[in-house]
Amino acid sequence: LLQMSEDAFREWAEGSPVRRARHEGLARNLALVLGNRGEERHLPVLDDARQNHTSPVVREAAKWGASELRRRLDASE
Repeated sequence: LLQMSEDAFREWAEGSPVRRARHEGLARNLALVLGNRGEERHLPVLDDARQNHTSPVVREAAKWGASELRRRLDASE
């Protein structure tokens, strides 16, 4: 979902209350959730969003999410 395009989001969310969150809001929240609860396999997705997402809000959330996830993974070793 974090890598979903705006057009794909519109199609996916058509007729659903999740559409109220809008694409940017959903992507931002997903990046934060992955930072808090994600697994190592989510790091490439967060790094991709941090570097390539069209929204600066999502890029910043993905930056935090990747940093937080790395911190949590390091602490569990």
